[in-house]
Amino acid sequence: MNEAEFAVVGAGLLGLSTAWALARRGHEVVVLEAAHVGHDGSGSKGTARIFRYGYDDPLYVGMAQEARALWLDLAAESGLELLEITGQLTFGDDLPLLTEALGACGAPCELLPAAEVARRYPGMVNVAEAVFEPDSGVLSADRCLQALRDTAGFTLLESAAVTAIRPNGERVQVTAGAVELSASVAVICAGPATSRLVRLAEIAEIADIPAQTPTLEQVVYLPLTSDLMPVVINRASPLLYALPVRRSSTIKVGLHGDAPPVDLDSTDMSDDPVLLERVLEAAAEMLPEWEGRVVGSERCLYDNSPDDDFIIDRVGRVVIGAGTSGHGFKFGPLLGERLADLATGVPVGDAFARFRMGRRPAS
Repeated sequence: MNEAEFAVVGAGLLGLSTAWALARRGHEVVVLEAAHVGHDGSGSKGTARIFRYGYDDPLYVGMAQEARALWLDLAAESGLELLEITGQLTFGDDLPLLTEALGACGAPCELLPAAEVARRYPGMVNVAEAVFEPDSGVLSADRCLQALRDTAGFTLLESAAVTAIRPNGERVQVTAGAVELSASVAVICAGPATSRLVRLAEIAEIADIPAQTPTLEQVVYLPLTSDLMPVVINRASPLLYALPVRRSSTIKVGLHGDAPPVDLDSTDMSDDPVLLERVLEAAAEMLPEWEGRVVGSERCLYDNSPDDDFIIDRVGRVVIGAGTSGHGFKFGPLLGERLADLATGVPVGDAFARFRMGRRPAS
């Protein structure tokens, strides 16, 4: 039986962020990952994610502001460029809600008339009034995982699928194949598989974890035709997002929450022709000319909670981090800090009560 101060189950964004936060505080951490960092079925894989302050809810705006400082800390520690500022245009309904929330937190933004959008970004299709956020940009997702994995001093065990989590008095026993690990606290950050692992823990109080619904979204990569390209969000239904990936001279495009639920045990990672066509149709209605060429594509696994809020909580000697719902990457190191707080018994503040497991989403 090996011993560690903390065991973290899952080496996606939340797991690595938690391990980074704990290791920075001087704690001994072992991370167990069923496959490998950034594997094809991981919700954290890929090269790019949006970083933005733009939420209608001041809580999330403030969280993004806190997360930005931590991303900058990680970039300085790792020596890797993690965040590129591109600016962002947000189109669609209820833009005053967006500007009000941004203004309440002191986040800069500007409401641009359609003519000004067209002047700044020639070639945009169906231009309309938009909110411009100068501080939004693109996180290099694979570099973020690399920085979290390599910068802090924790032990990472890959190809270590956890099959049992057993609280036992003052310790938690974690089994992964031939590995038997005893820890003071186990932190479960296994994406949509978290609920399954929670059941393995056999803690009655965790039975009320919000139901997680995995979906497999479709993403396409189009040619990047202008270095001026900002992040673009169209708050239609489903929401369109597009972000420039300058490292590969592409635009990553997707429809947020457009895919049906999937079975984790029989997930097909190949392209869905119907979803692919819907993404391309939406792109053609909004983005500058991309000549109809698709440079690449991928599927992205979402770990959805019923209300799109995260799941951040502790019961006994088990801490849960899940439910990122397709918008959690930008908050990674901040959520890692709060999970590390829970693991070490530090109060996380009243705002994070919103993310407890026992909440009841509004109907």
